[in-house]
Amino acid sequence: MLSKYKITVCILHFRKIKQLKKTIADLLANTVTPIKIKLLNQGYLDGEITSYLQQLESLDNVEIIYGKTNIGCSPGRNLLTHDIDTPFIMILDDDIYVSKNWDIPVMEYFDTHPKIGAIGFSLYKTNAKFWFTGGQYLNLKGKTITAKRPFLDPQTTSQEFITVDDICAGAMIYRSELQNIIPWDKNYFIAFEDLEKAVYLKRSGYQCAVSIQSKFIHDKVSEQKEFREYNKDRRNYHAMRKAYLHFLTKNGLRMELKRHIFYKYFCLLPESFLRNFSYFWLKLKSRD
Repeated sequence: MLSKYKITVCILHFRKIKQLKKTIADLLANTVTPIKIKLLNQGYLDGEITSYLQQLESLDNVEIIYGKTNIGCSPGRNLLTHDIDTPFIMILDDDIYVSKNWDIPVMEYFDTHPKIGAIGFSLYKTNAKFWFTGGQYLNLKGKTITAKRPFLDPQTTSQEFITVDDICAGAMIYRSELQNIIPWDKNYFIAFEDLEKAVYLKRSGYQCAVSIQSKFIHDKVSEQKEFREYNKDRRNYHAMRKAYLHFLTKNGLRMELKRHIFYKYFCLLPESFLRNFSYFWLKLKSRD
């Protein structure tokens, strides 16, 4: 039996209750298409979180799954995307805020472009400054994979959508028939499930697009000192190395040499040293 809803929005939550509240409030207020929400709380509970989740459970279109521990992004998404009865699945991080009527052009684009399997969104910082397009191009050459973001500022283009090879998993919507193409492997605790998704999408025959004129806000709270406990998991470079080795073995692909060396070898070094070193070695501009 088909659901009366058109989109199932899957949200992972871990230690960001203030941001989660705004994520869901904006989602409910700014979405026209009928949606249902599946939320996985990753093992952390206190009085505020418990009270809020109980409020959510009183809504007909919200389902809460209570996890005992933080199982990670990919295993969490694997759990959330089981038993989907809507034509579309949306993955949304618990610190991303959707813009008003974001879904209207997106659903129209899906209707008129049957080969588009997934759509991502332009991301902005909380100060309203553009961050990045939410998509990337992939180059698969031999056994090496290179990813590159498009250099495109929404404020200087009239384009509503651009075609890309992959989109950011933190804010994406895709056709439910892609569930077998995007498996969300449970062996990735953090990192590289997104890259694997990119490879599978590129090889699937479906295309991806980015909604350029959307203005999703990413609340980069992980840069704040009070999120130290959250960052112990998010900045776990040893777990990233394990995930990269799984990606190598499973897909027979490696990243370009500099990143390959970092994730395979340097990520054996102490965690306290690795965070600052990663920005030097990988020449990253953002601390998130």
